[in-house]
Amino acid sequence: MCGIGAIIGFHQSDRLTKAKALEKSLSVRGPDASGIYESESNDCTLVHTRLAIIDLDDRSNQPMKRDDIIVSFNGEIYNFREIKKNLLKLGVVFSTESDTEVICFVYQHYGIAGLEQLRGMYSILLLDETKKVLYALRDEHGIKPLYYYTDDDNLIFSSTVKAFSKLLDSVTTCKRGVSDFHAFGYILEPNTIFKEIKCVGTGSILMVNLATRKLKECSRQKHSNS
Repeated sequence: MCGIGAIIGFHQSDRLTKAKALEKSLSVRGPDASGIYESESNDCTLVHTRLAIIDLDDRSNQPMKRDDIIVSFNGEIYNFREIKKNLLKLGVVFSTESDTEVICFVYQHYGIAGLEQLRGMYSILLLDETKKVLYALRDEHGIKPLYYYTDDDNLIFSSTVKAFSKLLDSVTTCKRGVSDFHAFGYILEPNTIFKEIKCVGTGSILMVNLATRKLKECSRQKHSNS
């Protein structure tokens, strides 16, 4: 299981420090490789720690960049070979055997709506440097986690809640989250154990406008895996 994250805003040096701390925190989820991608023009840094499963070669390390599209991805896309065949017909040239690269080119050719094609278990952070947006999305069953913190100027995404305690000056326990856990054995979305941290909703796609740092839900996935 890979680890993914993003740091948006903050001062550049502080952003990189937080990215390195996030990378370290996520290392237990991805022991095979790790990487940081800094988009200075967008004040956005993507983080990835890799558990190599598909295409074990270093060429498939992440964050993966194809032109102005950068992806940090956790999970597995079950139908990526089928999607890849369709992209090959469009003249796309692939340099890896990974499902990550398929995500990059699906978005490049079909936009965010094209990601509705994906079947699998996943959480994805996708940066479009030209459009100055970052998308955060989860599979329709919510198998792979993704959490976020936001204030007026800054955002943090991480595939683990624990990482936020190392990235923020302080976090406070969410009473509703604790109550949910005792009642159900899990915490109801969008709450988490921390008051300041929310989870990206199951099957949802959040969009961050990197120019304004505004966050909104732009779509819901309504397909079925059947």
